Amino acid sequence: MIPAFCFDLAAKQFQQEPCFMIDTKKVRALLNDKNLECRPSAAAIHPVLNKLFVLCSVGKVLIICDTEGNVEEAFRLDPAFFPQPEGITFAPNGDMFICNEGQDQLGTIIRFPFVAP
Repeated sequence: MIPAFCFDLAAKQFQQEPCFMIDTKKVRALLNDKNLECRPSAAAIHPVLNKLFVLCSVGKVLIICDTEGNVEEAFRLDPAFFPQPEGITFAPNGDMFICNEGQDQLGTIIRFPFVAP
């Protein structure tokens, strides 16, 4: 289980208790990998779909959940393009951007244009 902590805008701090838990068993089942280890490095709400996108650097996985944390989809990230995915954000139109840490090389930012379902 991955705990998801909510940010209180009024108090300008994270709540101490998780808002919900993301079920990693469901992620493993979707990807057919019972040994998958995934540790989140970033998360963002899609501005058009109103879905939570969770990026896992360890495990190289992108998890899509509803805003209650129910896992809907999971995708493996190709290590050739995502050597160390550490950040995710969205443009107002829904385009997704994932950044990779560079370590000894230049970091990268990859843009994924939004296509409505």
